[in-house]
Amino acid sequence: MTEAIVFKWTGNLTASRANLLGGLRFAEEIHDPVTAARVTFQLATLDALEANLGSAVRRLRKARVSAQTTGHSRTVMACLNEIANSVGRLMGNYRWAWDASQRALELPSTGGSRLLTAICKDSQAQLHLDHHNADTAEELVDEVLRLFDREGHSGDPYSPFLESLAKRGIIALLRGDHGQAVASLEHARDIQTRVGERLMLPDTLSHLALAYAGLRDPDRALATSTEALRLLAEIGHANLQPQRIFWHHFLILEKFNREPRLPFLRRAVEFIAAQAATLSQAQQARLRRDVPLNREILTAWECHGHACEPAASTLAS
Repeated sequence: MTEAIVFKWTGNLTASRANLLGGLRFAEEIHDPVTAARVTFQLATLDALEANLGSAVRRLRKARVSAQTTGHSRTVMACLNEIANSVGRLMGNYRWAWDASQRALELPSTGGSRLLTAICKDSQAQLHLDHHNADTAEELVDEVLRLFDREGHSGDPYSPFLESLAKRGIIALLRGDHGQAVASLEHARDIQTRVGERLMLPDTLSHLALAYAGLRDPDRALATSTEALRLLAEIGHANLQPQRIFWHHFLILEKFNREPRLPFLRRAVEFIAAQAATLSQAQQARLRRDVPLNREILTAWECHGHACEPAASTLAS
C-alpha cells in the first residue's frame, strides 16, 4: 500500500490501482478487515481523481463502516476528511463536507495528533477557498503550516503541507496581490518539482499562470498554463477538478485576446460532464448548481451560445 500511495502522488494511478487491488485481495484472503478498509479508502481516492464520484462515495461508505466496526479511528478520520476535501465538495454538497470535517476533528485520534488536525484544517481552508473566503482560508492555512512545522512533517514529499504552501499564493491571487501570489506559488512550485510531486503541480502551475496574467505578462502566463496542461495530460488528467486548469487557460487566452480559446472551455465542460456521469440526476443538478467553479464554467459556456451542444446537454439548463 505504501508503494501504491507513492505511485498515486507521482501521478501513476494505473500502477497505484493495481497495487491496491492486489493488496485488497490479500487482505480479504487473510481476513484482515483493518487493512481491507484502509485499501478500500485509498481506492476511493483514486476513483475521485479519475472522476468516478459514484464509486468513490460507495467505497468511502464501505471503508468507513468497516473501520468503525473494527475501531480503526484513523481510517474513519481519513474517510471523513476525503468527504470534506473531495467527494462532498466536488458534488456541491457543502453541508455534508463541513459536517464530515467537523466530525473528523472531533475524533479522539485526530485531537491527539497535530498532523491529523492540520490535514483536516487544510481541507476546511479549501472549502473556504471554493467560496472565495480569503480571510478565513488564510487563518486556517497559517494554522496548518504552524502545525505541520511543529509536528516535523513540513519536508515530507507527499505531505498536504505542500498544498498549504500553494494555498498561500491562491489567497493572494484572490485578493489581487499578484506579486505576492507569484512569490508564494513559485515557492510551492519549486518544492513540488524538487520532491517529484506531480499530482498537485498542475494546479500550482495553473494558479501561477493566472498570477502572471495579473501582472500583464502574457508570455509567461501562457507558457506556464500550457505546461500545467501538459503535465495534467501526462498523468492522465488525474485531478479532483481538471476543469479548473482548462478554465484558467481559457481565461488567460480571453484576457489577452488570443485564439483558439473556445476548445479549452469546451474541455472544461466535458470534465464536468464526466464527473456528473456516475451520479443521480439530483446529484448532477447540485454539482452544476452549487459548485462555484462549475457554475462559472457553465455560465461562460452558455454565454458563448453552446448550452444545447452535446458536451453540455446533461449539465446546462
